[in-house]
Amino acid sequence: MLIHIYNHAINSIQSGAELLEADASHDQLIAARMDAQKKILLISDGLAVEQGGTAVQVMRLCVFALDQIQTDSAEAWQSAARVLSTVREGFLEVQDTVRAAEQAGEIPPLVHAAS
Repeated sequence: MLIHIYNHAINSIQSGAELLEADASHDQLIAARMDAQKKILLISDGLAVEQGGTAVQVMRLCVFALDQIQTDSAEAWQSAARVLSTVREGFLEVQDTVRAAEQAGEIPPLVHAAS
């Protein structure tokens, strides 16, 4: 599920960058920004930052991405997408190991269940 959310967030940000490159209307850009913000906030909401470590680092990257998409720069939006893509790739590399360790109770979950 986490990878799915990252995919949607990255796609949303990339769509916003494309709108900026195409000189889309202000209303289209606002809609794209709101969509991307919602998806980044969904990632952020699921982070167990009180446990520190990786969750705090991912939160910092989410804050960076949110900051980048506040601009009207396609390059900044692409930077946000690259950052989240890097995080997603890291999760993809370890997802099976983490899943097994979480289920065994060896490590706390990185993401709380969405409420």
